[in-house]
Amino acid sequence: MKIGIISDTHDHRNYVKKAMEIFSNEGCSWVLHAGDYVAPFIIEDMKKFKFSFIGVFGNNDGEKEGLINAVSGFGQIEPSPYSFILNDKKFLLMHKPLKLEEKIGEYQIIIYGHTHKRLVEKKGNSLIINPGEACGWLFNQPSIAILDMENEEVIIIEL
Repeated sequence: MKIGIISDTHDHRNYVKKAMEIFSNEGCSWVLHAGDYVAPFIIEDMKKFKFSFIGVFGNNDGEKEGLINAVSGFGQIEPSPYSFILNDKKFLLMHKPLKLEEKIGEYQIIIYGHTHKRLVEKKGNSLIINPGEACGWLFNQPSIAILDMENEEVIIIEL
């Protein structure tokens, strides 16, 4: 099973559409969003694809009710941090990497955003992933990640 990972879209529709096309072409069955969608209309670009979806709110997501309504019937957006089990692995999805070091070992997969900086790192039994910024606003390097659950391999893809 492959999982598409995205964060910090910040209303950049062109990159979101491109990311969703890549996730679809790569055979991702899930998409996880680590927050900072900003406006609900960005969800509409995601809903056109047939993914299961889980996301968390980021610090720039002021229109929470609108985002929840937009994702209805497509997936779920939860307060950050949010933990769940997927493919027999314990996940932690969060926007800000608050108390990250304390979470290592408790979760097998830890995904966060907020910093806009890409990271793939194994610490103990925890795989830590930050897909970078999908918007490209801060570093002009828009990116996403794909996690292959079969071998826990992560690839970062520039948009």
